[in-house]
Amino acid sequence: MKNVQKKNKKKRKIRKISLYTYLIYAIATMILFFVIKATGIFPNKYLFVVFFLFLIGIIVFGISAFIPQIKSKIKIAQSLICIVLSFLTIVSCVLLPHYSGKIARAFTRIPAEGTMNINVYVLQSSAYDNIGDLQGKNVGLQKKVDLDYQNYAIKVINKELNGQNIDVVQYEDIYELTDKLYNGEVQAILLNEDYAKILAENPNYKDFDTKTKVLYVCPQKIYLTSATNAVNAITSQPFLIAVSGNDEWDYSSIKANGHSRTDVNMLVAVNPVSKQILVLTIPRDSYVYLEGKGYDKLTHASLYGMNVWTQALKNIFNLDEINYYFRVNFQSVVSIVDAMGGIDVDNPYRFESDYCLYWDDNQNKVVQYNAVYDEGMIHLNGSQSLGYVRERYSLPDGDIGRNKHQAIFLKACINKLCSVQTITNISKLLDSLEGTFITDLDYNKEIIPLAQMQLNDMANWDIKTYSLNGYGDEKICYSLDDELYSVEMLNDDSIAVAKEYIRQVLIGESWNN
Repeated sequence: MKNVQKKNKKKRKIRKISLYTYLIYAIATMILFFVIKATGIFPNKYLFVVFFLFLIGIIVFGISAFIPQIKSKIKIAQSLICIVLSFLTIVSCVLLPHYSGKIARAFTRIPAEGTMNINVYVLQSSAYDNIGDLQGKNVGLQKKVDLDYQNYAIKVINKELNGQNIDVVQYEDIYELTDKLYNGEVQAILLNEDYAKILAENPNYKDFDTKTKVLYVCPQKIYLTSATNAVNAITSQPFLIAVSGNDEWDYSSIKANGHSRTDVNMLVAVNPVSKQILVLTIPRDSYVYLEGKGYDKLTHASLYGMNVWTQALKNIFNLDEINYYFRVNFQSVVSIVDAMGGIDVDNPYRFESDYCLYWDDNQNKVVQYNAVYDEGMIHLNGSQSLGYVRERYSLPDGDIGRNKHQAIFLKACINKLCSVQTITNISKLLDSLEGTFITDLDYNKEIIPLAQMQLNDMANWDIKTYSLNGYGDEKICYSLDDELYSVEMLNDDSIAVAKEYIRQVLIGESWNN
């Protein structure tokens, strides 16, 4: 009799455990389904499959939990399975929003407003320590650009002074302005801090950073304009993306206003219906027209804002509009490639590059080194990849060769991103992507629908690359002084080929090679 009571008590305990573990599993499974749905990444057909599988599990384990006649051994097995699945489900409920958030944080949305700093520069050797020391002194400004912002800075500075206002002298450009500071005709100059970078390109002013110091900073709010126009339905309409590569290292240098030079200049045409992608690379020194200013190197266009650079691309290809904008920098390249475990590229010829960079934690600085790239299939890590896409001087066709390397690199990245190795290492990859891109693509309205489309059809894309070419010449550049500078004059035939490729991808026509 006691043995029977013991058995019955044990059965009741097993039934309770079976029921409780089932309820935990069922609740956790339902929560996970809504978490998966909330990410917005998975297409409806996948959601249906997940819902169906979850429902089967709930029904099967429910039968085992609720029917008393089921054997205890089956209920014990059901309880153990429910415990394991509940644990995995709860972990998934935590990880999915975490990874979804990492993906979203990879794309920094271009804001409507930004900040421009107009700095007051004095000679490092001067005795001026604060803005008050400039009372009654000659202060120069250049009237070619940012005159309104400089005039506002003058008003702010004069309010800071307790006595006599500064005496403002205007000059034609930043070079004349800097010369006047160097020879003592003015005691200080006003200069947009972004344009100070242009001085470094001129051998006569390479010492600007060491020869001067910033005495005062006048930050001003600026309204950022874009020369892009989004499509209505990104999964059914062809679109164009302007891609720029920042020539800086720190992520903070990927500023939304785009005021830094571009080493990488690309136009990407995408047709989501015909599954075609065209990657056009344009030489950084291409001699192009900057709207409202004059002719200059393409790499300088973004110094005047993202909209000026984008408009310059429109001018090259006679485009009515470009739909989106992407901006990355050096650290983006290194971090992403290292997170993927490196990439494999089919290198057309042997060359060397001393443009390889990596961050050294021991020295707390960026270290540059030389690398040799053999002909044939080679494996590159992040810093080697950076040298591969930056080198031009040791290549037989210079800047044109660099553009080809950038296209080779991009294709290698796409292939690696689709590999099983990358998918299994997704956490590290997402960590490397955080804060990597500046873009006006909307995460929820455009990036997520594109991801859903790809998951839905798992299509293979037809990717074509083309590099514009030209010939070297010497021309006067708007952002530089009146001297002649080496530029790349784009060949009309090369531009015509690129235009034809753009036309083909936009209408979904097969490539005419």
